[in-house]
Amino acid sequence: MEEKTREAYLSQAKNFIKSRLGTTNPHVQELHKALIDHALDDNPPGYGSWNKKRRALEVYYLERGIIDEAKFIKATKFPDGALYKKPGSSIKKVSNDDCNALLKGCMSKRVPDLSLAGAIAVVRITGCRPSEMMSIQLLPDNGIYIEGSKQTEDGKRGMDRHLYLDDEVFKVFSVALKQMKKELDKLKPHQTEMNAVGMLQKRLDGLNKKLFPRRKKHITFKSFRHQLGSDLKSSSHGRIYSAAILGHQSVDSINGYGDSRSGKGRMLPCPSRATMNNVRIRTVKNADFKQVLISNYGRKPDKGRVPANTKAKIGGSTA
Repeated sequence: MEEKTREAYLSQAKNFIKSRLGTTNPHVQELHKALIDHALDDNPPGYGSWNKKRRALEVYYLERGIIDEAKFIKATKFPDGALYKKPGSSIKKVSNDDCNALLKGCMSKRVPDLSLAGAIAVVRITGCRPSEMMSIQLLPDNGIYIEGSKQTEDGKRGMDRHLYLDDEVFKVFSVALKQMKKELDKLKPHQTEMNAVGMLQKRLDGLNKKLFPRRKKHITFKSFRHQLGSDLKSSSHGRIYSAAILGHQSVDSINGYGDSRSGKGRMLPCPSRATMNNVRIRTVKNADFKQVLISNYGRKPDKGRVPANTKAKIGGSTA
């Protein structure tokens, strides 16, 4: 486990314990009950968010060397009757008008919010995950390096990526990245990069409510990732190219991102050859794409890699 991941888990666990139990040294049975009750809240977190908290509490006990309690928390099951998937509260497409309105809103404040404006530009250009925003690095020749946040220890999921930007886009991106990372200067000693992202997202939520008061769903940083997925689906680029940009090892992962009908033509990042070579064909749910691989390469798609210049069509609204 990476150090920043460990720190993020510990911070989340401490916040959960304090907010739910009002103590810093709870009994494991009380914590177990609080975790179960959390899944059944009136505003349910859904399994994904709940499981992250369960894992955070497990790490909390492991860090203190209390192994039995860590195992007890790890064995906690998601309760029957709890809502497995949290109702969506964010939108998955961002129009140019909405993006420009958000940027204008950042700059029209009495003290312009340059960090938030920079963050919006960064996620719009790269489609990076919120957890990856603060780790992005600039490289020579208009390159950027994004450290993948969903990598597993066995290397079967997630990956780092090296992307290239157009000259003008890179100039804008460099300034935006610098302004966004100034948010890190506001952190307290015990806080992590994700706290900085959380502060930016909170201000983005407030800006949404001000600019779009009648909307039930708001634009989040991940909305821009979904929009990039839509743009990639509507482009002539193939699944391997798209997976490399989004930081997916599997070509199927883009299935859950965006809609080709919401895509719009724009300058897209270009992944390095090495990044594209790290994309693997695992399981393919799109029958047309599977047939392309079998007919062109004479093999099933779950064996080995496809050449980096493969451009299989990404069709349909969910493909």
